[in-house]
Amino acid sequence: MKEVGVYNIQIISHVLSAGADQTQAELRIPSIRGQLRWWHRAIYCNPAKEKVLFGGIGQKNDTGIASKLVLRLKNEKIISERQTVLPHKSQGAGSRQGLKGEFTLSAYLRNCGSLGEFNRLKKEVDDLIRVWILLGSIGARVSRAAGSIFCKDELSLETFQNHLREMARPKDLSLYLSEEEKTVSELRRIASDTVNNGEFLGYVRSKPSSRLASPLKMKIVKINQKYHLLVFSIEAGKAKGGMELLQRSGKLKGLSFKQII
Repeated sequence: MKEVGVYNIQIISHVLSAGADQTQAELRIPSIRGQLRWWHRAIYCNPAKEKVLFGGIGQKNDTGIASKLVLRLKNEKIISERQTVLPHKSQGAGSRQGLKGEFTLSAYLRNCGSLGEFNRLKKEVDDLIRVWILLGSIGARVSRAAGSIFCKDELSLETFQNHLREMARPKDLSLYLSEEEKTVSELRRIASDTVNNGEFLGYVRSKPSSRLASPLKMKIVKINQKYHLLVFSIEAGKAKGGMELLQRSGKLKGLSFKQII
């Protein structure tokens, strides 16, 4: 097993994630693997390539394969605090434990057949994790800026943009950054207050089968030591269309946006 890299990560908005005991907040490797797998599909759209890295079960004439990617967590600097699930509502729609702080993620590759395969997969994994750190999140309500993570390094807007341009990323990715700085709690409240719209924002209805994931995603980032709301989509036109819909509906109050990618 060979090391790919060690990544120091800060949690900006509380991670709403739990294990078997739903009353206790927990940062879990399966949740992180799920996020990385989602980004891999968004970037590469290649099931065979995905299976080589993440593994998969056998189907018909296709044999199963073990994952080559191994992840390890160190989370000594994480605390658990009670958080409202929907901060824009007067009663918060209930509360649950959320995680805040810093953690370290280590990535390794195993069972690589050659040095060439290791180097190719190392670049793939490194890009994947770095894109997830810059654009991704962990846990519940991640499309609405809960569970926002970010690198611990101080980033300017130019450095943030350059990092993304240097990495593999979804071909139709579009990013909009709020120009105004606000607190994390203010940005969480603004991001949480949206509308049901299947085309741009998804919806939640009474039956689980009626849930539609939002094409538009929001997370909180730290640029020049100040907190901003990042609005993005990996589907062409969805970020701009979703923002315009929210603004016409009286949402995203107090924020103006500029496209950065």
